[in-house]
Amino acid sequence: MSKIDSPVISEVIQRLQDGSRQYYLKEGNNTVATVVVTLINETDYEIKGLWINPEYRRMGFARALISRVKKEYLGTKLVATVRSDYAALMRELGFRKVETVDKWELTDNALES
Repeated sequence: MSKIDSPVISEVIQRLQDGSRQYYLKEGNNTVATVVVTLINETDYEIKGLWINPEYRRMGFARALISRVKKEYLGTKLVATVRSDYAALMRELGFRKVETVDKWELTDNALES
């Protein structure tokens, strides 16, 4: 039996204040994996914030979580903003890359005097 089939892995879905849903896979008190799904408009949703606990990587949890979300949101448009190291997985799950996003980081957010 693989780790993903283990009966000790539980699924938790939490509705956030903004209407988003956060999905968790947990083993006891440990979070194994998490992802957030937000509403973009009336019919489109965004998957973001995919995180896998380093101790549980390469065990199928990212695949299980994204597959679960895909089933729940059948009939809607899903877009995903994930790290580039998930690109192969997203392609395997039927997603295609639609754009490149430039990210900007503010490294010194000190108050101006």
